[in-house]
Amino acid sequence: MTLPMLKGLKQVLGLPENRQKTKIKVGEAAAGARARPTTRMPQTSDQVRLLLGEDGARRIGIQGDRGFRDQFAAVLDPGRVAGWFSVEAADLAAGAELPSVRGFAGLDALVVGGREPELGFRQALRIMQKCNASTPVHYVGDFEFCGGTLAIPAEADGCLALLYNHFQQFFNQRDVLQFRIEAADDDRRVRRWRLLGPNQSMILDIDELLPGRRGPSMVKVLVGHPLLTGGRHYRLRLCADVEWRRSFTIVHGSHQFFKSPDRRKEFRLAEEVLRGGHAVVTVPNYDLDMGESPVVDLLAGTERHQIERRRDRRVAEIRFEHRPGRANAGRHFGLGYNGFGTSFWYAFEEGVAGPGGPVDSLAGNHLCRVRIEDRQDAALSSEESARLEMVEASGFMIHPCTVPILRGRDGLAFGFNYGASNPPVRDFDIRFFDAAGSHLGRMRWRTERAGPVLIEDVLADWADPAAARAAAALVAPDWRKIGYAPGRVVTAADLVLQSLRTGDRDLTEFQSSWRNLGMQIPDLPHWLHPSIGVFGRTNVIGRARTRDGHRTGVLLANASGNLGYRRQVNAQIQVLDLAGKALRADIPLAAFTAKLVWLDELLPGLDEHLGTPGMGPLVVTCGEADLGAQVISVNPAGAVGLQHLWGY
Repeated sequence: MTLPMLKGLKQVLGLPENRQKTKIKVGEAAAGARARPTTRMPQTSDQVRLLLGEDGARRIGIQGDRGFRDQFAAVLDPGRVAGWFSVEAADLAAGAELPSVRGFAGLDALVVGGREPELGFRQALRIMQKCNASTPVHYVGDFEFCGGTLAIPAEADGCLALLYNHFQQFFNQRDVLQFRIEAADDDRRVRRWRLLGPNQSMILDIDELLPGRRGPSMVKVLVGHPLLTGGRHYRLRLCADVEWRRSFTIVHGSHQFFKSPDRRKEFRLAEEVLRGGHAVVTVPNYDLDMGESPVVDLLAGTERHQIERRRDRRVAEIRFEHRPGRANAGRHFGLGYNGFGTSFWYAFEEGVAGPGGPVDSLAGNHLCRVRIEDRQDAALSSEESARLEMVEASGFMIHPCTVPILRGRDGLAFGFNYGASNPPVRDFDIRFFDAAGSHLGRMRWRTERAGPVLIEDVLADWADPAAARAAAALVAPDWRKIGYAPGRVVTAADLVLQSLRTGDRDLTEFQSSWRNLGMQIPDLPHWLHPSIGVFGRTNVIGRARTRDGHRTGVLLANASGNLGYRRQVNAQIQVLDLAGKALRADIPLAAFTAKLVWLDELLPGLDEHLGTPGMGPLVVTCGEADLGAQVISVNPAGAVGLQHLWGY
């Protein structure tokens, strides 16, 4: 690709001239508040005192210099100070104790502050983990934080979420970290604290946190420490299995904090994601900080109405009923509201016709931001179309996604869904590859559906003898055919997994194969960092599960938007138990190949390794390329779960 082509991509993609990629995210101030970096969470003595009161802590230790001890003891009720701890010689001479397991034993909480809260907090966490990993250690200071949230619909039968201390994996952070876990439903809010060492994890069971839960529920996890990500971001994601009847879906947690509660959010979902039943969309108000407008605008096809949310409810639910029939093809469900925190959608498909009879299937994911109304400014100009033709002739596909072709292997099929894209996408540019990664040919294909399509059904329309050898496909919108500039279209694209035995299915957002380009392209950088477009790497995580008879697989794709990409690589797959002990294996991948590997075949002894908890972190790394990676799961009833792995 020539330099003029690269410079012309900005116009081809329909990107504004002043568009720049933000390297460090800064939050917006809530009404009347002062803006501050979103990676920090300062705590004052008053805020800590409030937490102590909510937790009902009676025996409270104070760690810090004498001045801090006196200052903090003054805000507590008499008799609640159960010990003073310090490492300073003058304080020890004045009656302080050295921090120790024996000194911390029996405390309901420990508060750390004073002249060097960073040092004292790190020391206290190490000691407290040996004493009681569930006793909270509070800091008074200005530390970094990371956090994540998850919303669970009222109809769900259960939810198991994996909380993984991944900070060594990404940031070489080897300290013990403390996680603050909060859960709430319509009736109550509970809080737990847990200390985890590097690579340790725990399972959060929503029915243990909220026995007899009523209505939709939520889980929020926060971790504060003097140094977590070095100011890069505040993202922490749970990986959760939400269960309903004999089905389940795998979702990852969201992460959004310190945004304005009056920020406008809009989403839409194609009705044809549903084959029957109904969809539920959660609307967050996790911290009861709803903005001025409690109104939610709803769209179902051409029908519009509004509802009003309760201000005392941390999660609201919006229900959309499926309407069968051709007259409803192409309809969208949409909603708009003011607030922050990511919404999740769940498709409750009841009595769907499957190969073995009716099946109840649950699918779900977090919602991508998509305007309700079709945008009218996406059309390609003749000049943009000519540039796009030149880019394609140079051997590039813009925003392709990789779909494996299993041909019924393991009783599974993959597919794709662009139904919620704005404007709608019906025309696709598809390139097929064999099992060795050799390019077989190209097909331009159109669908009239706004819902999931299985890749084998698409392949059946390719009138080429090479179709018999196709093992993977690169799928992208046919930009010139649809006449849209890629940068002006929200391509809300999903990867689809479906059981051929039961008809159960799940979806996750695509991991675009706009990777491993070998170059930096102006205004279209890799999502993580522009340099990753030149030399890729992979470091992503999720969950592995053997619990309740689940079988876990990993789908890996080594692909690129540059059709001249030829790199063969090795990926390493690790599964950790809750204590952090790992099983490992390597997987070779040629360019433009996708592999589905089953962990019980790849890692002998997996069931014994994960033990009774039956769940643990899944880590995929590759120092040679930027791989697409998804976790899949199949339960004994034949239900399937799918979610992309994630990283930084």
